[in-house]
Amino acid sequence: MSEEVHWADWHSTMGFLGAAILLATVFSIIGATLASRSLARQIKVLTTPPGTAKRAEAPPLQITEIAEAHEQLRAAGLALRQSEERFRRLFELAPLPLGYMAHDGRNIAHNARFEQLLGYTMADIPDIEAWWRLAYPDPAYRAVVQAEWEADLALHVRTGDLTEPKVCSVTCKDGIVRELLISGIMLPDGYLGTFVDVTAQKRTEAALRANQERLRLLIDHAPAALAMFDRDMRYLATTHRWREDYGLGDQDVIGQSHYTVFPEIPDTWKAIHRRGLSGEVISCEADRFERVDGRVQWLRWEVRPWNAADGTVGGIVIFSEDITTRRQNEETLAAALEEQKTARIAALNLMDDARAAQSRAESAADALRKLSMAVEQSPESVVITDIDGCIEFVNETFVRQTGYTRDDVMGRNPRVLQSGQTSKETFASLWAALRQGQVWKGELINRRKNGEIFAEFAIISPLRQPDGRITHYVAVKEDITEKKRIGAELDAYRHGLEDMVEARTEELEAARELAEGANRAKSAFLANMSHEIRTPMNAIIGLTHLLREDKVTPTQADRLAKIDSAGRHLLSIINDILDLSKIEAGSLRLEETDFPLSTLLANVASIIGQTAREKGLTIEIDPDDVPLWLRGDTTRLRQALLNYAGNAVKFTQRGKVVIRARLLEAADDALHLRFEVEDTGPGFTAETRQRLFRPFEQGDTSTTRRYGGTGLGLAITRHLAELMGGEVGADSVPGQGSVFWFTARLKRGQGEHPPESVAVPNAKAMLRTAYAGASILLVEDNPVNREVALALLHSAGLLADTAADGVEAIAKAERQSFDLVLMDMQMPRMNGLDSTREIRKLPGWAEVPIIAMSANAFAEDKQACLQAGMNDFVAKPAEPATLYSVILKWLGKHASGTPGRSPASPRDGQAAMSPSDREAAGGCLERLSLLPKMSLERSLTTLDGRQDTYLDLLVMFAETGTRKTAKLRASIGAGDDTGTRFLAHAIKGSAANVGAMQIASDAAVLEQRLREHPDSPPETLLPMVDAIEQGLEMLTVALTPWTSRRKAAPEADTETAQVEVILDELDSLLAASDAEAVALFERHERVLSALTPPLGAQLAKDIGQFELARARHTLREIREQK
Repeated sequence: MSEEVHWADWHSTMGFLGAAILLATVFSIIGATLASRSLARQIKVLTTPPGTAKRAEAPPLQITEIAEAHEQLRAAGLALRQSEERFRRLFELAPLPLGYMAHDGRNIAHNARFEQLLGYTMADIPDIEAWWRLAYPDPAYRAVVQAEWEADLALHVRTGDLTEPKVCSVTCKDGIVRELLISGIMLPDGYLGTFVDVTAQKRTEAALRANQERLRLLIDHAPAALAMFDRDMRYLATTHRWREDYGLGDQDVIGQSHYTVFPEIPDTWKAIHRRGLSGEVISCEADRFERVDGRVQWLRWEVRPWNAADGTVGGIVIFSEDITTRRQNEETLAAALEEQKTARIAALNLMDDARAAQSRAESAADALRKLSMAVEQSPESVVITDIDGCIEFVNETFVRQTGYTRDDVMGRNPRVLQSGQTSKETFASLWAALRQGQVWKGELINRRKNGEIFAEFAIISPLRQPDGRITHYVAVKEDITEKKRIGAELDAYRHGLEDMVEARTEELEAARELAEGANRAKSAFLANMSHEIRTPMNAIIGLTHLLREDKVTPTQADRLAKIDSAGRHLLSIINDILDLSKIEAGSLRLEETDFPLSTLLANVASIIGQTAREKGLTIEIDPDDVPLWLRGDTTRLRQALLNYAGNAVKFTQRGKVVIRARLLEAADDALHLRFEVEDTGPGFTAETRQRLFRPFEQGDTSTTRRYGGTGLGLAITRHLAELMGGEVGADSVPGQGSVFWFTARLKRGQGEHPPESVAVPNAKAMLRTAYAGASILLVEDNPVNREVALALLHSAGLLADTAADGVEAIAKAERQSFDLVLMDMQMPRMNGLDSTREIRKLPGWAEVPIIAMSANAFAEDKQACLQAGMNDFVAKPAEPATLYSVILKWLGKHASGTPGRSPASPRDGQAAMSPSDREAAGGCLERLSLLPKMSLERSLTTLDGRQDTYLDLLVMFAETGTRKTAKLRASIGAGDDTGTRFLAHAIKGSAANVGAMQIASDAAVLEQRLREHPDSPPETLLPMVDAIEQGLEMLTVALTPWTSRRKAAPEADTETAQVEVILDELDSLLAASDAEAVALFERHERVLSALTPPLGAQLAKDIGQFELARARHTLREIREQK
């Protein structure tokens, strides 16, 4: 029986999907008996290669089942049509280029992405032959692609597997060749292909492969030994030199552990590897290794981490270089240079001996050749003879002086020059000296060839060979005929000249006394005039100040402001005249102190800032690349800059003023600087420039009428610049602005980073006025630093309690409240950061200002303080003005200090110094000034000039410093790097606070060494401790007179000490002609008037009448009688 299945009605639908479905149909089976009956068969159609189907029989079905199958068939046809529509939409909207080719080669369809990528339309490629021809124009390449296509089809027919994606170079319609990843699916009636553009990816892969190959070649052929490891110390790459140096040969170690390849690696190197894997770079410029065979090898090596794509450490790279040969060459070269140096010194000594005619042994022929040019050009006559006196050499001077040529005298005896006038004794002395091998000096009377007699001063020396034999004599002779003639004439004039000189000396002495008298008279006149003008001017300014604080009308306030301005202007003129007088008299002396440049420039900007702001001007500061710390006279530098800056603000109506410093030259510690003030004012002409720096002259005569001024400022700046080894100048473009400049020769200074904020003027006085009695908690473990800080706080009228470490600070914070905390950073038991965190947790302490005080003024230290909860930072040693400004700033913000309270009394007062104490203190200070880098002026300024307090602090520092150096040695011996660094830091801070900058510098060197090289051996650290001890010993010796005297002196009475603090401040205010002195006296009038009743009343009268200079004199009398 044969059966046939017909697919014509279902071909398009079933072929497109290629999916198996159940098809129910009715077919007839005609048997041999021609009887027929209807049966139902269930046939399952399976996907087979194109054009065929496989039939599977199932058991016969009943007619009712056939009807149900027909209904199912109709529903399936509807579903198929819907599915086909979805497929077509997906085909067109697919994000990838798609193409559908029939089995007979016809192009059934391709989507829009296909045309966008390749440019071909259905008309361009109606069949597969057109595709082969257009996409692959190269016949050879086309044959390869077609062969691969046919092989894929054959494989699919055999196995039913999908075709593997392939990358092909396809030529687009516009001629561009693209790399496409082509893959597809075999369908019953065709082939569905996808096209992915991988051109950029292939180029990237090609470039990456090229780079990898170049990197492999570079690494493999690098001249240095280099190896790369992952985090488990497995080899990732090595250079040929690495494998050669470490005996690996051609062994493939990639992927193996370094410790497996070299199991003998010591633990020290493993520790270095771990440090590298933690992100640290470790290196050594010269490391000594002793090989197994006993040979010494020197290596330069480095261990450096490398980072993975996610930024973490992926492993390390080890670099090593054998520098044994270089090391040996350097040692050989050093030895050769040392030998050359020794030979050069010997040669120089030899030449010196020859010039001094003290020849001790010269090699005849060789020495004559070397010195021939010098001898030939000598202004003296030179004659060399052999041991028998035969002339072998004469120079050109001999020929010129005697008239004989070289041929005339060569081989003859020097007797040819004898005149018969030289005494026999002279010749006897000459030969006696020469026979003994000594140098002879004397005068000879000789005859020239023309018969003329002349006198010579001769030095005749024997020339010795290395074995000591005398083989030659050399005579160096000077023609002194003219000198003798002049000498005779001078003898004749000498007596008369002596009389003239004596008379002239008497005249000059009289003139000098007259000039000094005139100068003294001038100075006395200026001093008297200064006093006579300052006294009423102080009264005018002071009373004006008090009147302006009273209630006045706007008109009165304006007039008072003008009075104050005029008075201060008159005082500035007097000050300029006095400064110029001092300079011209030569009595102005420059001082040298270390100072930060930024503070100097900021201070100048601060002084002129208010006036500039009122005029709408911008002030800019440009320190350029000048070193941070300088050493010089900061007061005179500030004065010179202020003269320029004040003029710039005065003459500039709009724009800006720039204060600038530039480094012109640097040689070791010597610096050549240029300071400039640039403005956008009216400028001036070249003719005007010539008159600028003359006293009492200005660029334009109308300037005085319009702006005022004496014209002295620029002249003073010129003198100050010349005193500092510099000069002045100005450049200008009329209508655009000017640049005034001066140069100065300064030195490099030393110090910590300067504070970033500018000190508030009169901050101390403002504290005493607005926040007197405010409570401060001072947390400081160092007793010297503690005493300095207490002195500063008490002098500003603040109450202070102390804590020696962080634990004690927390305990005091729990018991009582404070308006502000000054917190040291490094302390025993608990440091400042941890203490601050704990204090912030206490009730009521969230907003209390906590100010850090530390010698470490780096950015990371400040950041750590702020993160711990501190509000601000003051660098040690603290500048008083800066400290007061910061305290004033935060007391103002916290606003818990009660204004108007009585000033705090110092805990440890300071009694007035007796004359003998004052004399002893002065002697000690003079001795201290001789010590290296002692900053006496700054330290005394910090303590308001109290010499006894300063000397007591120095004694305390010397004693505690000596104890700490002993601890330093013990700590170094125990290998305690952290403890040693802590002690060095403490010594550095204390030394800087008391002005012992040399000791501070030595301690800083030790601290820095321990920070950079924590494993330094003791023998490298102990010399640094020796330097600190030496500085402390010198300080102790200088303080001996004071310590011995103070041990015998009784302690000052506390009440008296409190009065002394008031007197100290009053004296300072009177010295500065500050009107605040009146207010201070009024607050303490009862106590001050009762000191010595007659003088106390006089003091009240002087201050009431604003006779401030006389009041200071009265105050001194009071203190002397006390």
